Amino acid sequence: MRLNLGVMDMDCPGNHGVLRSIVVAVWVCLTTFSGCSAQEPVMKNQNKEISFLLQLDALMIERGEEIDGIEWIDWRGSPHLVVSSHQKDFKPSLQFFSVENPPRLLSENTLMLPPQTSRPQWSLMAADNGSFFVALTRPGSAFCPLALWDSNSPKDIDLSAQRLGGVFSNPRFVKGMQGVIPPVIAVDGAEASKAVVLFTPPESGDSWNYRVLYKPETGVVQQAEMIRIDDGYWLFYKLFVPGSVESDSQGAIPSRPNIHFGTIAPGILSCARFDGNFNILGSPFRPLNDDLFFEFDVDLCGERLVVLGTTDSGILISEGCLVGDAFQWITKTQRNLTGLCSEPTVIINGNSLYIALVEDLGSPTARVLYARR
Repeated sequence: MRLNLGVMDMDCPGNHGVLRSIVVAVWVCLTTFSGCSAQEPVMKNQNKEISFLLQLDALMIERGEEIDGIEWIDWRGSPHLVVSSHQKDFKPSLQFFSVENPPRLLSENTLMLPPQTSRPQWSLMAADNGSFFVALTRPGSAFCPLALWDSNSPKDIDLSAQRLGGVFSNPRFVKGMQGVIPPVIAVDGAEASKAVVLFTPPESGDSWNYRVLYKPETGVVQQAEMIRIDDGYWLFYKLFVPGSVESDSQGAIPSRPNIHFGTIAPGILSCARFDGNFNILGSPFRPLNDDLFFEFDVDLCGERLVVLGTTDSGILISEGCLVGDAFQWITKTQRNLTGLCSEPTVIINGNSLYIALVEDLGSPTARVLYARR
């Protein structure tokens, strides 16, 4: 991927070498995040909107299969892009792609998931013993339970056995946990405002433990991600707040189609800190102020935090530092795209940042776009 740096509105003819040196110096500072400190209150971060032109490449995928989800995973020490698709008989599969030069499909690692009557939502993790665990939905006519599938086991586990009648969506393994099967979070749509719920592995027996992790006083939770930190967790969630989105002339709120649950509306990213026992600490806040996203993904490496969100015009990448209980945002990079963007996924590997998304999901022309920076 090529990265082009641009400087605008600088009337300094003859000083191109100096300007280029300044831009390169700024870029080095941003990529290393040296000297980053949170001097402003958490709710009042001052963003330096230094944008970089981003080139997205298309992943070559065989036609005849319909794409319905993507996710980055750290496998064998390097990022791999996992793409879910299904054929007309609804036999879903997960395909692993290495996106180093040149990008290639790792044909020896295609996982066939149990047959379903509809498209599942899922999250994948690679275990130390070589197996893969998949947390996935089981869409039905009225309920939507969660299951845990082990690539080395002939049957799956009912994650939501303690919450019969739940309508779950967006399952995600908690990021940043090594050597164990991490907890799974999801959105329970049976709650009036949709609660973020947590499933933790059992100490004995087969039934996973269930608890409501967070339920907002106002607004509706639509998506959630959780990241492990040294002594606790950060919960990021997308919240639809009435009045935060302008309606059209007929009073309708803007939305876009979603192949998993009809339509999806834009929402505001919120964040809450939890201790090591999953008890909330302090009050939730909006790390990106009032920026609106249809979907998002987030990753953390050390103090470096990256949020990738889909917007009404394309994607927005926000990068910054995590210092104690505060965020200091440094850059915002926007990339306008003509097609509808969905399924954003991001991973930090060393000094490199990998992003991916699906353009025009659900259409015959759908394609996976990715970039490395």
